Amino acid sequence: NGNTLTVTVTANGRSASFNATLRLPSGNGPFPAIIMLNPLAASATSRGYAEVLIDPNSIAADSTSKTGAFWTVNGTNVDTGVLMAWAWGVHRTLDALRAVPQIDVTKVGVSGYSRYGKAAAVAGAFDDRIALTVPGSAGTAGMGNYRFFFTGGANDETLNDILGAAYWFTPRFATFRNQANRLPIDQNSLGALA
Repeated sequence: NGNTLTVTVTANGRSASFNATLRLPSGNGPFPAIIMLNPLAASATSRGYAEVLIDPNSIAADSTSKTGAFWTVNGTNVDTGVLMAWAWGVHRTLDALRAVPQIDVTKVGVSGYSRYGKAAAVAGAFDDRIALTVPGSAGTAGMGNYRFFFTGGANDETLNDILGAAYWFTPRFATFRNQANRLPIDQNSLGALA
């Protein structure tokens, strides 16, 4: 409807919706697109890309509340965290973009900054339809490894620090607190998946 795409997901006998806002470049398309978990610093439309902005908090609240479309559809007992829930929202948006003739769904990227960069990394790793993954300033739990991280400044972000927002992950992840060297994989593996 205009520049709003309503994404409705029905599964497990439950249904929920969230919106995506589309900004198209000049021309007829179909255009490559970037699904954005938060806005880019500069417009991509001037470079010929469609922008598809979603509100992560309508998909899953950035809290322990387990509210939003993801939890409504999947229930609150699912063993995952908010980062994967936000990635699920990206994947469902990509599903819905098939109904938008101005979008070339074979050329869709995902982008986010900070915590949403972490979610963009997860989204790109877990859906091979995503052609480009751009996690901006995602730090630890983005593309920064848990076993090796920058130290010596106020912006250090270790595994223990990131567990301050433990609801971003499956609860089982907290078992690695103070034991990053026990992780069976690290974020370079997530990058390899993307």
